[in-house]
Amino acid sequence: LTVPGPTSTVTVTGTPSGTPSGTPSGTPTSTPPVGAQVPYVGAAVQSNGDPKTLETSAGRVLGLHRTYWNYGNIAGSITSATADAKAGRIPWLSYKLPVSWADAAAGKADAATRALAAKLAPVPGPVWVALHHEPEGDGNLADWVAMQKRLLPMLAAAPNVRTSIILTAWDTFDSGNAAYSLKSL
Repeated sequence: LTVPGPTSTVTVTGTPSGTPSGTPSGTPTSTPPVGAQVPYVGAAVQSNGDPKTLETSAGRVLGLHRTYWNYGNIAGSITSATADAKAGRIPWLSYKLPVSWADAAAGKADAATRALAAKLAPVPGPVWVALHHEPEGDGNLADWVAMQKRLLPMLAAAPNVRTSIILTAWDTFDSGNAAYSLKSL
């Protein structure tokens, strides 16, 4: 599913066939050419800090602003996501749960997750959400997978919410541990 990009992107020269033939260049523009695939550039900034200083240094608005939360601070995450959306960034929120993965997979986080989705719905733009990012080594991965399968659809019920999982690249691609493979997770 494609979501609208940030309000400030770079111009990509190329054909409108969907495969750009050039490289990013020029000054920021409001939209890329038809068919251009422009990557999002994002960052997490000092414990959920304001990215404005980084953006000033970069000369552009970040495409993504990654922040970290738990279900005990939903109000703060909504305030942050709303500010990001209004600034032209996609907020990418990671949440830790107040219960174990097994308990969440058994339904003990359903009400809180539905409430979170309802609170994310009014954010004026797309919001990306991950639950318990980089789970490798944090517990039973079968429980983590079951929790993701149960809760991510509840979050995605909000019209502007897109869900994701975030894995540790070394564990997933280089460790050789079958439990951390994409197939397993």
